Amino acid sequence: MQISVNDRLNIGGEYCTVRFIGSLPAWPNNVAYGLEWDNVERGKHNGSLNGVRYFETSNGENAGSFMKDDKLTKHELERFSFEEALLMRYGDTSSTDIDYKSGFKETKSYGFEHLNQLNSDLGKLGSIILSRNNISRAFKATYTDREGSLLNDSNHSLQYLDLSFNLFSDINEIYHILAKFPAVKTLILSGNHFQNQTSELEGLSKFPSVEVLSLACCKINNSSFESIVKAFPGLKVLDVSSNLLSQLAQVGSTLEEINLSDNRFTELPTVLSEESALTYFDISENKISSIAGPWSNTRLKTFSIGRNSITNWEEVDNSQEDFYSIIARVKSVKCVDGTNITEDIRNEAELYFISSVLSSHVNYNVQGQEWKRLTQKHKIDTHIKTAIVDIGFLSKELIEIPIIYNCNETKMKMLKSFTVRYLKTLLRHKFNLQGEFTLQYSVMDNIKHDFTNEFSPISMYNIEESTIFIDTG
Repeated sequence: MQISVNDRLNIGGEYCTVRFIGSLPAWPNNVAYGLEWDNVERGKHNGSLNGVRYFETSNGENAGSFMKDDKLTKHELERFSFEEALLMRYGDTSSTDIDYKSGFKETKSYGFEHLNQLNSDLGKLGSIILSRNNISRAFKATYTDREGSLLNDSNHSLQYLDLSFNLFSDINEIYHILAKFPAVKTLILSGNHFQNQTSELEGLSKFPSVEVLSLACCKINNSSFESIVKAFPGLKVLDVSSNLLSQLAQVGSTLEEINLSDNRFTELPTVLSEESALTYFDISENKISSIAGPWSNTRLKTFSIGRNSITNWEEVDNSQEDFYSIIARVKSVKCVDGTNITEDIRNEAELYFISSVLSSHVNYNVQGQEWKRLTQKHKIDTHIKTAIVDIGFLSKELIEIPIIYNCNETKMKMLKSFTVRYLKTLLRHKFNLQGEFTLQYSVMDNIKHDFTNEFSPISMYNIEESTIFIDTG
């Protein structure tokens, strides 16, 4: 098969993208292919060689290398069409006139009766899983030359289609496949790198039946995301983790779950409005520095924002403050960064958030209904005189305890009402602790004591003058 710039290849089990085809001074008698490897460790440079720029790599990473045409031909694994891979995986294995080792090539000799039978059998499939099959295009023939195809008729039974980690580079190939499967609800495309962002949808309908779409690890940027998402107006679940996104195009009002982790966001996208149907929102592992923004969503249940760069509070440990602010602002949330929110934790969070607002550590709309709900729930009088008293009361509940980890001491502020279990959650986030660990405390006798009940408040252990030790051994 002819190789073109932006084609995806599998060379000896390693995925790459063709960025350059031409000659090099060092190889005047060979065609040279400039490749960008998915595995950066396979690369040698960023597309420049001896001071000459031949191609660009993503993010300027040293993921590029050159390969002679004869070596590439020797090591490139064969690319297939979706049609060919479908036959090899789901075709009639009892037939004696199919050579599956060589793929679809023998099907040219099929009669229409045999093809019609295969079409009938494939039409009954409810799911198709063709992950990692070196599929680079939709059909063996061109879209206009479809005589004798396995997919002349539409399949209305298929609901689950997995084409992840193949060699697609043109999103339109996916659209042409979906046109043959109008009932697909779950579409897995992760691991394909879509270079062509120009949609040919004018000649096709959109795909409103698709409710679950996975596009993780697809090198999708802002413009390509905007183009792709328009083709799926009925989405309920969307995974675009590990891409190149820094902004979020308008998403449909039907969306209930979205995973934006490991992208380039510096601020929260505006998807938590009152009209939003989101119940799950993951924006961890980005570059977000503040969680200010609209928080009127009343349906959100699970929110992940860990491993970001939030540094806008100084009064207490950042992760603790962020954690509390999210719980207080979103009354429907049940889980934050993997921690289930009990009523006790919610009350702690709301009281601390109220104190932060009243002491001007957090900017918040004190004229809104959510502020009114919070203050009425906790019987907080927000008039200036009593507000000062309330802040003083809450500050008395705040203690500062030395934490010893790896022989280093860090002081951390916390409420006396924290449970031991919740304190462990905060320490796990703060020190990035992996696996199991235990907490001990010492008072005046310098003897380490165990916390006997993880669900009890830390005030039970009289640790105002204590030190807490983290043991990972």
